[in-house]
Amino acid sequence: MVANYQVLYGKATLATAAPNAAEAADQVARISDALGLDLTALPEPEGLTFKRAQLLEFNGRPLVQIAYVDGEGTPIALCILSSDKPASDSVDLAALQGLGSASWNSDGFGFLLIGGDDPKALENSADTFKSFTNSAT
Repeated sequence: MVANYQVLYGKATLATAAPNAAEAADQVARISDALGLDLTALPEPEGLTFKRAQLLEFNGRPLVQIAYVDGEGTPIALCILSSDKPASDSVDLAALQGLGSASWNSDGFGFLLIGGDDPKALENSADTFKSFTNSAT
């Protein structure tokens, strides 16, 4: 479902999103509260720029989407949903709807990083996020 939604994002989708530091912190604090996971210290991987954080819903559960763009303006999203799957040792890379994706689980949450077509850059960003999420959950 996330891939079907993300494929609709083009470079113009997030081009005008430019929250200041206080607005970005407020967005992340709100989604942290809704999800029950403190994301306020979530790192910004090299090559990605934060654009917005929003709360969606999937099957009655909060689904967090944190949107970034890469250096070319390509949208990349980190999506987080509560999960009962066991923690992953590694990041799984795949292509979904023609977009690169990386997924993993940490205690109680599933993570999906999706967007772009550079698997190495996506994997590097996923590793940065996974290191944080392993310590945050």
